[in-house]
Amino acid sequence: MNKIEKPNISELDKIERKFLLPEIPTEDITNEIMYEGKEPNLILAIAPCRTGTTAQLKVFSSIQIDSYYQPIKAIQRNAAYDKVYRPFIIPSEKSNPVLFIKETLGPYNKGEVIYNPLNALLNSGYDKEKITVMFEMRDPIDTYVSWVKHFLPELDSKYRSQMLEVFILAYKEMSKYQKLADSLGIKKTSYIYESLKNNTSDRVYEKIFKNLGLEFSDNVTKNWPIGVNDNHIHFAEEPDVYEPLHLHDEVKKATELKYMGNTLEHLRGFITDQEIEKIRESGINDIYKALIIENEKEFNIKIDNISNLDLIKV
Repeated sequence: MNKIEKPNISELDKIERKFLLPEIPTEDITNEIMYEGKEPNLILAIAPCRTGTTAQLKVFSSIQIDSYYQPIKAIQRNAAYDKVYRPFIIPSEKSNPVLFIKETLGPYNKGEVIYNPLNALLNSGYDKEKITVMFEMRDPIDTYVSWVKHFLPELDSKYRSQMLEVFILAYKEMSKYQKLADSLGIKKTSYIYESLKNNTSDRVYEKIFKNLGLEFSDNVTKNWPIGVNDNHIHFAEEPDVYEPLHLHDEVKKATELKYMGNTLEHLRGFITDQEIEKIRESGINDIYKALIIENEKEFNIKIDNISNLDLIKV
């Protein structure tokens, strides 16, 4: 493992450090992606964090697809936080014909948004013909409130304005990543968390699996074992500080995939008037709705395109 020079931030609390870390160049991340052999077909999910991607580890592992929890982001975090590079070794297609990797953007600093997992894989030599990118989003207000609830309590409001900027950037970068995939002719698909609100999980994932050329079964969305100690689910090593208490308890306990929404009253208790206005002015609601339209056309399903940002009052 290569070591890089540590910044002089020893006086800072380890929690605060997450908000103050430097960006890691994409080429440095690329250098830590290695191969056991010929690369397998890859489903690469990219989304702002807290949009339902962790549950997909259970979805895809249910049919024995090895599923990875943000291994490329882990390279970025280990380098930025511990100043140590830990490689991600991609298994060969002989042992793993298909892989699922979820990579999320945010929530602490800009580096966790712009690390560009798609570019990192491509620059490491991954065959673009073997990649399908699944672009995923959730209602922006629900997503931001989830960020605030899970990532800010330990620091109250000290870095709240920074988190809001990172949040807005995460949605805007999604558009850039989509354009990158289009420009390179990379296969792509989409997933909107709220599709589970308007459709059964079976209906949603039966269509997704058909699109991906995968065999759907009842166990894809239900009859899950409790916990995530499945042999096909892999968590990359990263600093312990990145696992907030109880962060993924809902997923670990879940035995089926189902929509979990919030009332406007609940959401309103975690977001300020100024934050609502800033999110509205940012245009990310339009980015979210554009992916809804794309998802409806792709899978011939109906999704309510009136977001909580449209409904919430200041």
